Amino acid sequence: MAQLTAESLFLVAIMAVTGLSLVGFGLYVRRTRDLSLVAGARGETVTDAAGLTALVGTATIATGALTVSVGLVHPLVPAPERGLLWGGYIVLTLALAGWAHRRAAQYTA
Repeated sequence: MAQLTAESLFLVAIMAVTGLSLVGFGLYVRRTRDLSLVAGARGETVTDAAGLTALVGTATIATGALTVSVGLVHPLVPAPERGLLWGGYIVLTLALAGWAHRRAAQYTA
């Protein structure tokens, strides 16, 4: 197990706050179905606003959960393997964004 330092605890706190903010925002987008919160969405091209906001909310919640998870796991991972942790975080975050982008096409004209 890696040593707990002030720096690693700060990172855990930042990742937790960021991730929980993303989860809260995702829940808000899903609950309100407010299309103005979806970046790049123009009302005239969206065929199913409820479906699109549900998709974006879900992707945002998943990204937030991933962010919190990585923040909590970071201090437990030895320094040499942290590159793999952060590389995996980047890949999974980009995969979630790509998934949302690809799925969003079914809600637009």
